[in-house]
Amino acid sequence: MASKKIISILFFLMLSFYGICEEGESKEEKKELSILEQWRETLLFGIADEIIEVLKSIKSAKETALNNELVKVLSTSVNTDLQKAILDYFTQLEYDGGESTAFTFLSEAEERELNTSFLISLINYLASIKSEKLKGQLTSLIEKEDNELSMTAIRAIGKIMDTSKVEYLLEKLDDSEFPDERKPSILLVLGDLKAIEAVDSLIEIVEDKYQEKIWRMYACDSLGKIGDDRAVPVLKKTFSENDALLRAYAAHALSAFDLSSVIDLLIQGLKDSNWNVRFHCAQALANKDAKKAIDILIYKAKKDPVKKVQLEALKALGKIGTKKCFDFIRETFSEKFESLDTKQLCLDLLVDNDLANSLDIIKKVMTEFMDAPAHEFKIVDLIAKKLSITESPLLQDIFKNFLQSDNMYIRIYGIRGAALNRFMGLKEKIRILSEKDPVAVVRREALSALTKMM
Repeated sequence: MASKKIISILFFLMLSFYGICEEGESKEEKKELSILEQWRETLLFGIADEIIEVLKSIKSAKETALNNELVKVLSTSVNTDLQKAILDYFTQLEYDGGESTAFTFLSEAEERELNTSFLISLINYLASIKSEKLKGQLTSLIEKEDNELSMTAIRAIGKIMDTSKVEYLLEKLDDSEFPDERKPSILLVLGDLKAIEAVDSLIEIVEDKYQEKIWRMYACDSLGKIGDDRAVPVLKKTFSENDALLRAYAAHALSAFDLSSVIDLLIQGLKDSNWNVRFHCAQALANKDAKKAIDILIYKAKKDPVKKVQLEALKALGKIGTKKCFDFIRETFSEKFESLDTKQLCLDLLVDNDLANSLDIIKKVMTEFMDAPAHEFKIVDLIAKKLSITESPLLQDIFKNFLQSDNMYIRIYGIRGAALNRFMGLKEKIRILSEKDPVAVVRREALSALTKMM
């Protein structure tokens, strides 16, 4: 009898424990659901400082469900710091729902006595959504006395690709009365617009060794973006100058032209004493036709003293894409003591470009590090995360193993990957996880995946 009583008590305690857990989860879910309403309430009734703080949380969560409320705050608030914060968020999202409000502010700027920083936020926002309404306002803004405001308007022309203003920009470039501080912005925008009409002027600037260096650098950049072959001889000549920054800009510009005519120059640039030049040459050699550069790029990926150059050389090898390139990338990825950022880049290159030939080494690395300390286990997390967002029929067995992992995060990645690829053979295993996994977040993830796989 005593033993039966003890068993009954234990059974009751177990039920109570699970009841408490379920109640805790329920409260947590309610909390998650209610946070959106809390934010909405603050947007409707809070003071400016409170709304700015909530906006930080909204941005962090990448929440877009409150955009309509934010537009209302933008249109009704008298606090420019708050309005700028909303505009910057909309700019980040490229959300066009605030276009009408922003344009009204811009067109009524003088009567509203808007300050320069707010005007700049308005222009940047409208340019980010490529607002047609903005086009008619830009030339008058460029003529304003404030240099920062004028340069923002100039850059906006490039962002909205308003090619109708090329002639106007060239006139301003030649206008001795137009402030010189604004002209480098014009040089860059002419490249953004791929203004073939500007090539002669840009070449003249690059060739003028007495010209301001930044003018010459930006003119090189734009010649590369425009891609007219007339620029190649002057860019090659600039690449041989003493100034390292000019050489770097010339190398970057040369990457836009036929590789066969510049590859030898770019290979030589990989030996330059300035890392910036080596970086841009490696970047320029990211071309399937740059097979001649494979050996030196492998050397740079291994031994260049600057990490950025090593990584850029790896990217170039991935783009060239021969067996030799990918064999080297696999070898680098499997190195036990290779840095995490290098392993991450190798992983991306292998999964995105040569998954079929790389699965075995990816599995091997995961196995080696599965039981490693937390700081070394990070590579397993990176692999699982990368595979979970990859679509390939080759991944079904890997995701099957993920679903059986003792690690909750690996199980979640397996669920996500199976759902993305609609591996229906794994649906039953995911259903079991949705009901029986001991971790609530895994159960919720599994339920969500089942919905996607219906």
